[in-house]
Parts: sequence; structure tokens; C-alpha cells
Amino acid sequence: MIGIVSAPLHNMGDPYRGQWVKGTYLFFVIHQHEGKKTFTVDVRAKNERNDHLGTVKWHWPWRQYVFEPEGGTIYEKTCLREIAYFCEELSKKQRQGWRQAK
Repeated sequence: MIGIVSAPLHNMGDPYRGQWVKGTYLFFVIHQHEGKKTFTVDVRAKNERNDHLGTVKWHWPWRQYVFEPEGGTIYEKTCLREIAYFCEELSKKQRQGWRQAK
């Protein structure tokens, strides 16, 4: 389905360097912030402009990653499945980190 690629993004500029995940019609840019235990992830369209579709971020009341879409964006089933899969996998990794820390 989708997998993590450790390579700099091309044609994206300096702020978008690091790990990214490539989907069918979109890609995820993972940001690790200093001093934080969780990630924020830009979800972008695979088009000429790399349009910003939304953000995946940790939602602490639910203790899982969630997708917050940009206003006016629409998604078909493949994109929705990939976004959901990405959130599930990132949430699993977060929980595994908790278990190892105990």
C-alpha cells in the first residue's frame, strides 16, 4: 500500500526535508518538532502545486492521530483509505513507544 521513504522531497523547498510517505494520489510529509513526542504531518496532493489537503496530528483526548482536512477539499475512497491507514499506523507506533518507555 504505502511505505515510508527516507529521502528529501524534490521541488518542495527547504521546510519540507525529511521523511515522507507516498500514497496513490497524495503524499504525507512528516515533521518531528524538537521536544515533542508526537508528529505533525502535512497531507499534500500529488499534483503540480503539491496542494495542502490537511494535517494529521495527535489528538490527546482520543489518544490517536486524526486527520484535519482543509476547508473545501474532497476525497475519493482510495485517498480516504490511505489517510485512515496512515493514521492507524502512526497511532500504533506511538502506542508502541509508550510501552517501551514503561
